Amino acid sequence: MSNYPQNYRLPAEFEPQEATWLSWPCNKEACPKTYLRLQDKFGEIAANIARYQRVRICAPELMHMAIRLSIADNEGDLSQVDLYNYPTNDVWTRDH
Repeated sequence: MSNYPQNYRLPAEFEPQEATWLSWPCNKEACPKTYLRLQDKFGEIAANIARYQRVRICAPELMHMAIRLSIADNEGDLSQVDLYNYPTNDVWTRDH
């Protein structure tokens, strides 16, 4: 028996969505050799998403300013970016 309401459903990947969620790479031990490049690449990814829809990012609060700068450096629309103080240990968002 499920604990979910009877009308609960998971939408398909192709359905309209309100936002894209990202987990910012904040665990340097997970990728010590590419950590800085990964930060830059996530700034580029988030900036591109923000041009088309809202992007929501999980990251420790102490990284929020650097994240905003990275997105701005990549010409992203910061009005489309929401930052949440949720540190993670990996960028694989689907599992958390």
